[in-house]
Amino acid sequence: MLMKKFILTLGIALIFTFFFGYAMEVFYEPPEYNCEPPRPKMVEVNKERQAIDDYYMSEEYQTCQEAYNVKRENHEFRSFITLAIIAILAMIASFILANIEVVSSGILGGGIMTVIYAVTRYWGLLNKYLRLTILGLALVVLVFYTYRRVDKAKKKR
Repeated sequence: MLMKKFILTLGIALIFTFFFGYAMEVFYEPPEYNCEPPRPKMVEVNKERQAIDDYYMSEEYQTCQEAYNVKRENHEFRSFITLAIIAILAMIASFILANIEVVSSGILGGGIMTVIYAVTRYWGLLNKYLRLTILGLALVVLVFYTYRRVDKAKKKR
C-alpha cells in the first residue's frame, strides 16, 4: 500500500509538471527565429560559404539577432513568472488538500518540480542575486511546509 501511494504521488507530481510545462509552450509560443541567411541558388560552394559568412558578419544579421534575443528573453521571463505563479498556487492547494495525503503530496511535488523547471529555463538570464533569492525562498518554503506537516502529524498521534 505504501508503494502504491508513492507511485501515485510521483505520477501526480510528474504529470502536473509536464502538463503545465507543455501548456506553457502550447498557449504561449516562443518567438520565431528568422535570422537565417538567404540561400543563393546554384552557386559554387566557396562563393555560397563566403556569402553566408558575410551575412553573419553583417549589420542586418546583428540587428535581427539582437531583436530575437530581446523577444526570447521577454518570452522566457513571462514563462518563468507564469510557471512560478502556477507552482505557488499548487503548493497552496496542497495545504488545502492536506487531508487527502496522496493528492496533496503529488500536487506539492508537482509545484516543486514546476519551480525547478521554471528556474532552469530562465536560470541563465537571472543575475546572481535573483538566483540566490529564488533558492533561499524555495528553501524557506520547503522547510516551513515540512515543519508544518511534521507538527500536524505529531498532533494527530
